Amino acid sequence: MNEQLDDATEELKRADHLIFVSLKYTRTVDVFISIFERMINFMGFVLDAFLQKGLDEQRMDNIPVSPMLKCEKVNELYPDEAIKKFTEFYIFLRKVLRSDYDKAREFRRHVTMTSYYEKDKSMDITTDLIGEWFDYMKEISTMAREKIEGEDAS
Repeated sequence: MNEQLDDATEELKRADHLIFVSLKYTRTVDVFISIFERMINFMGFVLDAFLQKGLDEQRMDNIPVSPMLKCEKVNELYPDEAIKKFTEFYIFLRKVLRSDYDKAREFRRHVTMTSYYEKDKSMDITTDLIGEWFDYMKEISTMAREKIEGEDAS
């Protein structure tokens, strides 16, 4: 479990660098995509840590392979509103990464990616929104460490 959390922390550091260094000098949607990939990797490691804890506690037989099944299993093992919100955001971010998108105002302060993540839904993603999402990632990291390592310590 700690290995997955450590891997998650490393992905968070990489996302941090992309946001606060790379994006500062290269304001492109390609950097947004790289940030999303790091965030998704981070959340995948956190999901794996929750599932490994469930496996170690013998609350389940095996770890699912599919990201959707992983989310369902984590929600089943840990019926908590914060975890439900986390898994929903993970699924949403995966949709955004796979979706069609348009680029606007690249190389400017307000670079914008318009993602068409569902048939009738689109979203304008800006550097400010990515910053908010990154803050949420840090909250997830803290919550996961508390839930996984905190319960082990007692």
